[in-house]
Amino acid sequence: MVGKRPGTKFNGHVIHNVFTHKSPSPQQRIHPTQKPLSLISEFVDLFSDPGDLVLDPFAGSATTVVAAAEKNRRVLAFENDPEIFDAAAQRVAGLGMFA
Repeated sequence: MVGKRPGTKFNGHVIHNVFTHKSPSPQQRIHPTQKPLSLISEFVDLFSDPGDLVLDPFAGSATTVVAAAEKNRRVLAFENDPEIFDAAAQRVAGLGMFA
């Protein structure tokens, strides 16, 4: 579910409310509820512009971090579970996106 306050950014002028994306396969997942990168990338496009800051307070597998970086957004993310954090950090490091 996605919500927004009146007057906040939304770039989807005439978009339907159904999003269809393929889930990551079990072999690709590092988190049990990992979202498809294509879906999160679509949300990043809809709710922000290049250079904006994207916040993910429950980062999990870091899909939002990856999507934001690919879309030239700044990103701030938090993950409480040390094992999931380590796996997400390895995922991000493996992509070579951050120096």
